Amino acid sequence: MKIYHSQMNLLRIYPSKTALTTFFLSLGIFFLGLGILHLVQRYNPRRLSFNMEISSGKNSKQSYPVKITIKRLDIDLPVIPSSIKKGVWETTTKGVSWLSNSPSPGSPGNSILYGHNWTNLLGPLTRIKAGDEIAVKMNNGKEVRLFVTVTATVSPSDISILYPSQKPQVTIYTCAGFLDTRRFVATAQIL
Repeated sequence: MKIYHSQMNLLRIYPSKTALTTFFLSLGIFFLGLGILHLVQRYNPRRLSFNMEISSGKNSKQSYPVKITIKRLDIDLPVIPSSIKKGVWETTTKGVSWLSNSPSPGSPGNSILYGHNWTNLLGPLTRIKAGDEIAVKMNNGKEVRLFVTVTATVSPSDISILYPSQKPQVTIYTCAGFLDTRRFVATAQIL
């Protein structure tokens, strides 16, 4: 069997089938591993935690938030009371978590709300701007209207956003950054 000169050049240009198979198999394993890492990270219970405990606030527990609405971002979600257990911040996949040992929205102090950055939850929060309105409906039917004053992206070790305040304030945050290693935070107050 004779191999012509042009066929020899083609053999030099194109890798063998074994090399292509190995390459695509390696690429597939890489993306499978990346998918598993993303899945584990998505459901990690420490994902929304800050590196601190919060002491119990002065909350009468007679009124508590049941719904949050941010019209400009099409966010309209239920609010679920949550707490910190053994350093892990409880979170929900059905709405926004309210740290129940923080004050109720509208009461003096810093009310902490947080949730996953999924598209159907707080994913759009990163587009919020100063001046945007946040409405929080309470279990007694009262609605607390607050306006965003500050937004920031911080690390989980930057606990200054969780500090108590003298005035009624709501701090709402979600994960941000590569592999959710940061927190996007919006602070709102009654004006």
